[in-house]
Amino acid sequence: MLKRIFADNFRALVNFELRPGHLSLLLGGNGSGKTSVFDVLGRLRDLIVLGQPASELFAFSRTRWDTRDVQRFEMDAESNGGTYRYALEIQHPAETPGKPFIRSETVTFDGSLLYRFSAGEVQLYRDDQSAGPVFPFRPDQSFLPNLDPPGAKQMARLAGFKDFMARLWIVQPNPFAIETVSKQDQVFLSRDGRNFASFFSYLNSERPEARTELESRLSEALPGFRNLFFRRLGDAKLLLAAFSAEEKPAGDYNLLELSEGQRVLSVLYAAVCGLVLPGAVLCFDEPDNFVSLPEIQPWLQVLRDALDMQDGQAMIVSHHPEVMDYLAQDSLWWFERPSGPVIARPYEADDASPLKLSELIARGAA
Repeated sequence: MLKRIFADNFRALVNFELRPGHLSLLLGGNGSGKTSVFDVLGRLRDLIVLGQPASELFAFSRTRWDTRDVQRFEMDAESNGGTYRYALEIQHPAETPGKPFIRSETVTFDGSLLYRFSAGEVQLYRDDQSAGPVFPFRPDQSFLPNLDPPGAKQMARLAGFKDFMARLWIVQPNPFAIETVSKQDQVFLSRDGRNFASFFSYLNSERPEARTELESRLSEALPGFRNLFFRRLGDAKLLLAAFSAEEKPAGDYNLLELSEGQRVLSVLYAAVCGLVLPGAVLCFDEPDNFVSLPEIQPWLQVLRDALDMQDGQAMIVSHHPEVMDYLAQDSLWWFERPSGPVIARPYEADDASPLKLSELIARGAA
């Protein structure tokens, strides 16, 4: 479970800290910094899991009014029976703008060092706290994506941190980006849901129980929906949705023939059924876009049930009254930018008020 996020000198996040709960709702006006928190997590995941270069992830991302040339990030996470702390410093050299590199990177477990990169050198530590290999490494990328599990038997805790980061997902469905063709199975769901067909192909072949759950949820959410299936299209596969005659004429539909809301719901339910694994962390950025009022609350209930069953965690950014009122008793955080840097503070719902949370927010009672 993600317990703490710290970011300094990233966009409008200056000396910023957030301590999310099991299910957290991030509230606040547009431009108040909510999505920036998800961008931090997504970039750290891409650095640690996918091995993307620091220059691609952090170029021109410093706070515009801050003259410091170093960004700092930290994460605390409870996993594998203890607490990990990940710390990263990104250097932005004045002589090569747009080419930041890793100044330092560390991972600790319950205060004991597991990994350190500094001055172009990696130092690994075994689970028994004895020093492991030391070797030079380039500062433009993290070494952690290269950690080889078979060769890291004495470094299971460090491998466990990488596994935790691999179960962190950012989901922000864009119905206009979703592709209808799968050329190969993909075990991940892209942030905008564009690879939904390839992700469903993976569920279909490797996790049939998740596919069955997804189709069951969609049959409850989409009137007349029966199932998803593929039709061969040369070397690729075209994903189709079968409907009975309820609100649509009976037949098979290309995903692009579905409404934007139906496509978004398909991605949202796929995220819950396919990504909520033990210890997973999911960040949903305005999942209610394109979704109607009666559709969002059932999805929230399915999400809550999945998190409880798998001991997962979720954070949601939303302006939707249904989402606000449904999550009013969960972990609420209010974001604002009164004079530059983002401020996030716990928001306590007024249980004595006859007004719903969404009505209080609408009236400016933050």
